[in-house]
Amino acid sequence: MKRFLFATLFFAVLLLIWEALFRAKIWSSVLVPSPKQVVVYLENAAMDGTLANATIVTMRRLLIGYIIGLLAGLPLGLLTACSKLWQDTIGTLALGLQGLPSVCWVPLALLWFGQTEAAMLFVVVMGTLWSVVIATETGVRNVPPIYRRAALTMGSKRLHIWLKVILPAALPFIVSGMKQGWAFAWRSLMAAEI
Repeated sequence: MKRFLFATLFFAVLLLIWEALFRAKIWSSVLVPSPKQVVVYLENAAMDGTLANATIVTMRRLLIGYIIGLLAGLPLGLLTACSKLWQDTIGTLALGLQGLPSVCWVPLALLWFGQTEAAMLFVVVMGTLWSVVIATETGVRNVPPIYRRAALTMGSKRLHIWLKVILPAALPFIVSGMKQGWAFAWRSLMAAEI
């Protein structure tokens, strides 16, 4: 109960500071509208369907970009885990690009694709892709070698080992990368839509 009261008080103080900044007229009301103006705008957008339409468009962009990032990132991560050549090329590229803020992709996307849907999808894919590649590679590389040897001893073949031993053992890392990719996809989309 105490945490709820502190949280409520904190947000009430933030609203008061916001209202005070609006009334002080330090900035134009276009830059800092009052909380009441924001609520009225959101109510109107909800009533006329603008808010729902914008939400649907945003979610579609997010899901398509995220799925493309997963479909490209999982195989690339598996390749980098299986081959020293791929690790030295794609793996190194993934490490370098994963640390790049998502907003850095926006100017390139606009140059390459113009102000199109493809530009926004590209930014979301770039936000997702590298986290998934790195997590998949790390997961596969961290599978204890005893698991593979045990499967080979029991007569498993290469595909069976991959499907029944390596991928399930690497799954916690892969899911972690998917979660991070989802968070980065959101952040990327916000940068692209601005």
